[in-house]
Amino acid sequence: MTALHGCDLRPAEQKRLRPLAPCKTCGGPKPRGRGHRSCAACLGAAQRQRRAASRAATAARRAAHVSAPRLSPHGYYEVYASKHPVAAASNGTAQLHRLLLFNAIGPGSHPCHHCSKPVAWEDEFPGGLVVDHLDANRINNDLVNLAPSCHPCNARRTSKTREAVSA
Repeated sequence: MTALHGCDLRPAEQKRLRPLAPCKTCGGPKPRGRGHRSCAACLGAAQRQRRAASRAATAARRAAHVSAPRLSPHGYYEVYASKHPVAAASNGTAQLHRLLLFNAIGPGSHPCHHCSKPVAWEDEFPGGLVVDHLDANRINNDLVNLAPSCHPCNARRTSKTREAVSA
């Protein structure tokens, strides 16, 4: 047995009387027997910070609430985005190309890519803004491939593309 404070003590008593190691964060005393390097106050503060960050991330996910894209029967990618302005009121889904272009150019009126007639997101179909895939590939949602269009120009381009493909 080793002498501590000038007397012989058992190992359990020596451990109990051993001085506390300092907290690695604030330098204060930390509890014995736990594998932590920080005191209870620092551990609690770190845990509160992690919880706050987790709550903020969850709130951001819920606010955006955009799901993974899925292919619709019409050949367009759709996402569930119930809070987004271009989402359908009936089921909360939005076509991905509309969502991406809206996020890029914003709300309001924009000129048609082909005829420069002003079209707006808020107008009802068929008079409102239609997102045109310039390369006619419905699943190519690169921003350089998406353009605001009026319904007549988009329909005209679609019929010309079909004629060119069938010929």
